[in-house]
Amino acid sequence: MDRSSPLAVSTTAASVTLNEWDTAINNFDSPKDVTVQRLDITGSPSETVSLYSKTSPLQFSDGPVYIFHNSTQLIMEDLEGKNYSAPKTETIVWIAQASCLQLHVTLSPEGEASLMAVTSGKVQWAATQATSSTCGTSNVLIGGGLPARGGSGGSNIYNEVKYSLTNSDTCSDPLEHGTNGYSQTDMRIGPLNAHFHTRGTLYYNQFGTSKYNDEAAPNDVLYQSELRFVNAGVLYGPEEMDRTTAWVSSVHEADPAAIDPIGESPTTECPFACMTNSVPSAGSIARCTKSSANVVQV
Repeated sequence: MDRSSPLAVSTTAASVTLNEWDTAINNFDSPKDVTVQRLDITGSPSETVSLYSKTSPLQFSDGPVYIFHNSTQLIMEDLEGKNYSAPKTETIVWIAQASCLQLHVTLSPEGEASLMAVTSGKVQWAATQATSSTCGTSNVLIGGGLPARGGSGGSNIYNEVKYSLTNSDTCSDPLEHGTNGYSQTDMRIGPLNAHFHTRGTLYYNQFGTSKYNDEAAPNDVLYQSELRFVNAGVLYGPEEMDRTTAWVSSVHEADPAAIDPIGESPTTECPFACMTNSVPSAGSIARCTKSSANVVQV
């Protein structure tokens, strides 16, 4: 990280530390920079500690956020008292813009937990007083998106947005899960042969290790509570992990601002990856683009 600083947001935790990186995620159509920050929390073993309060909550006024967590349980409470509960196996949470929340974090037997935040725009991590202009109706999706039935890889979460596949001739072997929209989130994934993604993708190791055999990232082994970003069109693989000893989650939509919690009733599925051992030498790589959005090339 580029800097670390203590946060005075809890009276029950021994410490809360904000770790920040200056490097932003470069997704091809993100309207705002996507940044990564991490809260490290310590306290008594297996204790549940509270962060922020109803009068001074954590506020997401600038944009939505993913939170990847390794706590035993993460409970998010809004200003009206509604609770959203994410146990350890629900690694990923999506929180809408204008949500204002108090966090209750159950620490590990070692007295630790971390919350990795991937945010669209800036987050004001200092505790500030809630106002009607900064706090709207909360919206939290456990698992990172709308749930979908079926799928062979475990819990497949879909973003029901109208995507279209550009340069489809470069995706001769598309990887799909069989539901209209976009197969955004896979939880507890297994090994996979070489491929590239049609949008930027995040990988999070809750525990165990995983390896990606990426020529652009030597020694690319992820350990507990580490996050990986791979951009659209980057060929790598195979992915290697042991499902009996590692819990790895992947999010195929790296920009939380691209999530639509209501859905647009799409009629087709856009593949989240293309299986191949080589990237075409000419032309553009296949991408899932949002037909309703202005594409920003970065």
